[in-house]
This record gives sequence, C-alpha cells and structure tokens, in this order.
Amino acid sequence: MLSLDRYVIGLLEQKKIDMGHARALLTLSKPSQKIYADKVVSQKLSVRDIENMVIEGSEKNFEKRGKIKKDKHIGKIENQLREKLGIQVDISHSSVKNNGKITLKYSNLEVLEGLLKKLGYKK
Repeated sequence: MLSLDRYVIGLLEQKKIDMGHARALLTLSKPSQKIYADKVVSQKLSVRDIENMVIEGSEKNFEKRGKIKKDKHIGKIENQLREKLGIQVDISHSSVKNNGKITLKYSNLEVLEGLLKKLGYKK
C-alpha cells in the first residue's frame, strides 16, 4: 500500500474508499490512481467495479501498444492474487508454448518481508 499516491491514501484514511479499492489501484501509475479513485468516490463504485475498470484499462493499453490482449480469466487471477498479497501481480501466459511466468512486484524490503511471510517462507 506504500506505493499508492498520497491523495489515494488520504481517501483511504477518510474512509471514502475501502482497502479493496486501494488494492485494485496498486497496478496503476500515480496519476491514474487519482483518476480511478475519484471515480470510485463520485460514482460509488464497488471493489469489483473498479477491478474490472482497471483490467479493461490495462487491456486497452496493451492493445494500443500492439501487444496481445490479456485473457480476462488471467486478469481476474491477477486481481485475486493482488488482493491476497497486497502487491502488484503480473501473469504472462503463452498459449503457443503453453507456459508463462508470474511476476510479483514489491516497493521496498518491508513489503518483500511481508510477502515472504504470507508465502510461508522461513529464515
């Protein structure tokens, strides 16, 4: 949550958005976080609504860059993992090679330690 824009953190502290909304915004750039957070407040969007908007927005960006559109099922899995782990998750899957990778992005060592604990890693 430390990678959220200060404005979004303020909305969270004021209870104008929920933790679930904030998690959904983690994958966005800070300017985009503000825009989507304002949509949550003004349109009274549910967590699922904002998750779907974020997924659809990222799919449109992939299409604009000429990349392959991400499967909606993969996007939902990414969102579920993002909610459980509290960090940005990216799943890349190749249907041609039938393999892929999962990328977990953390913002600092404290977040990494929390992630490792959630995954059951012991020193």
